[in-house]
Amino acid sequence: LKDISSRHAHAFPLLFVADTEKVLPDYPKKPVFSRGQLAMVFLVDLAIEAGADLAPHLPLLLHCIFVQLDHLTSIVCDQSRCFLINLIHSIVVRQSMDSEASQKASDIIRWLVDKEGKRLWAYENITPTHRRIASADELKSLLQSVVQVFSYEDPDLRQRWGETALKWATCCSVRHIACRSFQCFRALMPAFNQHMLADMLARLSNTIADKSEEIRGFALEIILTLTEVAKAMDKTQIEQFPQLFWAAVACLYSPYESEHCEALLLLDVVLEKYGFQANLADSFPKNWSSEFDGLQPLLLKGLQFSSAEADTFRILQSISLQDNLPLIDPTETRLMYLLLGSVPRLLHGLDDEHGMVDPEAVELANTLAKLFEDYGLSGIQRIMTTYPIQKSKFQEDFLKQILGSMRDVFLEKYVREAFMFSLMMVKNKILSYREKTLLLIENLIPYVTGKMVRVPSVSIDIVALEPLLQLVPTEYSDRALAILNSGIETVSSQEGGTMSDDNELIWGFTNFVSAANTTRHNIHAVVFECSSITNEAPIEHNIQFSVEDFSMLTGEAQGKSPDLSRRQDRPMLSDIPLHLTATPHASQYGDDLMNALKDLDDFFNEDGEPISPSNSSHLFMLQTTEDISGSLGPTTPNI
Repeated sequence: LKDISSRHAHAFPLLFVADTEKVLPDYPKKPVFSRGQLAMVFLVDLAIEAGADLAPHLPLLLHCIFVQLDHLTSIVCDQSRCFLINLIHSIVVRQSMDSEASQKASDIIRWLVDKEGKRLWAYENITPTHRRIASADELKSLLQSVVQVFSYEDPDLRQRWGETALKWATCCSVRHIACRSFQCFRALMPAFNQHMLADMLARLSNTIADKSEEIRGFALEIILTLTEVAKAMDKTQIEQFPQLFWAAVACLYSPYESEHCEALLLLDVVLEKYGFQANLADSFPKNWSSEFDGLQPLLLKGLQFSSAEADTFRILQSISLQDNLPLIDPTETRLMYLLLGSVPRLLHGLDDEHGMVDPEAVELANTLAKLFEDYGLSGIQRIMTTYPIQKSKFQEDFLKQILGSMRDVFLEKYVREAFMFSLMMVKNKILSYREKTLLLIENLIPYVTGKMVRVPSVSIDIVALEPLLQLVPTEYSDRALAILNSGIETVSSQEGGTMSDDNELIWGFTNFVSAANTTRHNIHAVVFECSSITNEAPIEHNIQFSVEDFSMLTGEAQGKSPDLSRRQDRPMLSDIPLHLTATPHASQYGDDLMNALKDLDDFFNEDGEPISPSNSSHLFMLQTTEDISGSLGPTTPNI
C-alpha cells in the first residue's frame, strides 16, 4: 500500500492517500478490505451530518450494512453497526416530525449501542444438514424494525430495498452475502413479479444439485425463498404464477435429500393455495428434459429419504383421489407403486403395544380403499377396509393378503419393478420404515423367484441390490444377507440389464450427474416459461462463487474474542456493489459526496477492470485488489 501510495503521490501531488495502518487496531495478520468496505467506513461519520443527502440511497446503504453485521473482521462489523446508528439518528430522529417514529428509532439506537464490540448474529450459512438457522430470524427481526422506522420518511423503502436485495442475491459472487441477501428479501417480501421469479430460477438452475454442500446450501436459500413467496400470496395472486408449481416439480428431480424435502414444502404450499387443477398442464414447460410421467413417481422417490416421508404421504393423500391423471400418473403401474409405497407406513401403524391403530394410517388405508374401489379392484379394496381391525401380531398375514390380491392384477406382469421399487425404500433410515420394508421384500421373494406367480423367475439388476449391501454392517445384516442368498437371479446392466433411464426415476437415481443435469435443465425450462410471459429473453446468471477466505484474511486470530472472533468458520471476501442512483432531489453536496466516492473507487480500481454504468445506476465494483482476486480464483462482476 505504501508503494502504491508513493507512486500516486508523484503522479497526483495534490491527492492525499491515507495510511490505514495508523488507525486500525493491531491484528495478528493484516486484514483484507474490499473497496466497498472502505467506502462504507468513510461514510460512517459523514452520515451524521449528511443524512438528507444519503436518504435517497437508503435501500443500497441499508443492504450494505445488513449483510456485514456478522462480518468476521471486527472493524467492518462494528462500523456497519455505527453506520446504521448514524443513519437512523440523522434521517429519522433528527428530521422526523412523528414522535412515535422518533421513539421507535431511539429504541433501536439504544439496542445497537448495547451491542458495541459484539457481532449482532452468528456468522453462519444454511447447509443441507442444517436447513434452518437462528441468525436468519434475528436478521429478520432487526430488519423489519428498521424498515418500520425508516418507512415514515420513505414509504417505498420496503419495495426498493427488496428489489436491491434480490439483485444482490442473484448476482453477487460472494456466497455468504448472496445468502444473507435472500434472507433480507424474505424479511422484506416486496411485491413479486415474473421478472423476480425468472431471476431466482435462473440462479437456481446453475446451483441446484451441485456436488458441493456449500453451493447446495445456497440453492436451498432460493427454494426456501420461493416457498415464503408462495405463502405470502393468496389464491388470486398465486394463480398468476403457475411456474411455481413446475419449479417445485423440477426440484423434485434432485437426487439430494435436502433439496427434495424443501421442494416438497414448496409444492405443498402451492397445491394448498393453487389447487391441483387440470389447467396446470397448460403451463407445462416446453423444454422439459424428459417425458413427464406425473407427480406421483417423483413423490414416491422421496420415500427413500427419512425426512421426506411424512410430507410425501401428506401430498399423496391430497392428490390421490383427484381426477387429474396426466398430472398424477397416467401409467398402469400407478396404483401398484402407491400401494407398495404405503405398505411400510400401514404396517407401522399397527405397532401400538396397546392395540390402537394409528389414525393417520387409518386415513391412508381409507384413501387407498376408495381409490381401488373407483378402479373396480374390489379384492384390494376389501383388504384395505379391514385395516382398522387388524392386529399387530398378524401384520405379516395382512401383508400376505395384500400381495396375494396384487398377484393377478400387478405382480405377474410387474414383479421386477415392484421388487426394485421396494429395494429403493430400504434406503430410508427410519428404523421402523426400514424394518417393514425388509418384511415386504422378504414376502416378495416367492413372486420374484416364480414360486407364487404363473411366470418364470425374473432377473434383478445387480445395481438395485446395493441398498441391501449397505445394510450388511448394521443390525439388519442377517436379514439383508438372507435376501441376497434367497436364489434371486441377477444381471448386470452392462450385460443388457433391466435398468433404463426412464425407470431410474422410480427405482432411485444411481447416476447423480445425470440427475443433476436433468434437474437443472428442467428448472431452466421453467425460466423460459417466465420469459415468454414477460416477452424478454432470460438473463444467464452463470456466476461462479469466489473462493472463500481463510481466517488469516480477516486479520483476526480465531477464538481471540468471545464475541467477534469466536467462530472458526471461513469468512468470504466481501465484494459489495454500491448502486448509488442519482436523483433530481439530491443536493449539490450529496452529488459531490457520491462523486467523491466514485473517484475513490476509480483510484483503487485503476489497475482493475473498467466499470460500466447500468441503465439506472452507477456500478461500483467493490472487489479486492487484483493480486488478491488472482490468488483466490476468478470472480464474477456484480450487477
